[in-house]
Amino acid sequence: MSWMWVFLSFRGRIGPRCFKRASSALLAVCFMPSSYVLLFGIRTREGWMVQHIAFLGLGLAAIWPWLALIIKRLQDQDSTRPMPLAIAGALTLPLAAVLMLANDMGVIDPSASYVVWGFVFLIFVGLAVLEFRLGTTTGTIGPNRFGPEPMDV
Repeated sequence: MSWMWVFLSFRGRIGPRCFKRASSALLAVCFMPSSYVLLFGIRTREGWMVQHIAFLGLGLAAIWPWLALIIKRLQDQDSTRPMPLAIAGALTLPLAAVLMLANDMGVIDPSASYVVWGFVFLIFVGLAVLEFRLGTTTGTIGPNRFGPEPMDV
């Protein structure tokens, strides 16, 4: 199983263990700017804006791999309608980045910034629930219409 197939292809099935590994790698790549800012103490307003712009860029770049992972995982479970859940899951990180960036740029009223951070928190809770649901539920036993059973089950 190659990494290009895992992150770029929409065909086939992946098991929960492969999904957990791949999604952890994607999350680590998307959160690298945040860890850089926290480790090196760039806490100015411009530093946070750079962090959120980098987070937005990495989130947008990760839409395709997230879609591929979620769709293959849903195909393993023989889900009949995987696209709405896959699109919602793939757009969570860019949506959170847009909200944080809008808050930093002053587009959103500063007195309502707690609402923005509440939405960001809910977005990350939704992503955690999606990760938990897809990473813990078992797929169909044996072959289904999307291919043979994954090897990592």
